[in-house]
Amino acid sequence: CQLYIIWDYNNTGNVGVFIVIMRGDFDAKLHWPIRCRCTFILANQIDSEDNLVESDEITKEDLEEYPECLNRPTEYRNDGLGRSSFISNTDILGRKYCKQDSITLHTS
Repeated sequence: CQLYIIWDYNNTGNVGVFIVIMRGDFDAKLHWPIRCRCTFILANQIDSEDNLVESDEITKEDLEEYPECLNRPTEYRNDGLGRSSFISNTDILGRKYCKQDSITLHTS
């Protein structure tokens, strides 16, 4: 799995996050399509009690709408699935998520 952070991809003033399922040596042992909960945590680098937490569960609707993202990869990687508007650029700077031109994003 890879994580992509898209900074203002479509000039919307937002940052998006996407997970990408990649082909691997143990794909034959996994259950497809992938069903899991994915949590993105954007760390507030000044005050750790003000982290932004976004949790998404892959639903039946996602499986139907985005099968190319969640099925077993036939190429190097699948298309990404995520949020194109995870947080606004203004909120990143105003809420202390950016420190020394860096952000910290955790996934689980």
